[in-house]
Amino acid sequence: AYNVSAEDVMKAVAEQSMIGSPGRLGQATGKTSQTVEYVLTWVGRYNKPEQYADIILKANPDGEILRIKDVAKVELGSSFYDLYSDLDGKPSAAIVLKQLPGTNAATIIEEVKEKLKEFKERTFPPGIDYEVSYDVS
Repeated sequence: AYNVSAEDVMKAVAEQSMIGSPGRLGQATGKTSQTVEYVLTWVGRYNKPEQYADIILKANPDGEILRIKDVAKVELGSSFYDLYSDLDGKPSAAIVLKQLPGTNAATIIEEVKEKLKEFKERTFPPGIDYEVSYDVS
């Protein structure tokens, strides 16, 4: 009825909810040194269903606005629905972590490993263990 395609919705979400990395301030040029460098990161990705529901799909000169909530039910769910994991041939639970722009992968994986070690010591039931099965850092 509104002449809106799934592609129109995907494009609107991509344009209005994103993480950007606009650049750096104080970056060394190769000819001059710089003691302080700031990495600029603009975090504009939404994290609440209401924010996505308010994304504008269309607007006309008369002030009429069509939002996602006008054409769809909005909820946040998993990015993957087909993830199956096993370890040494036994079923397991997997956690997939994605790195944000401007972060250090090596630092993040070390912090994750420390947190997992802490969880195991404090909260894992006897006989439950963990393993980092894939580390691209």
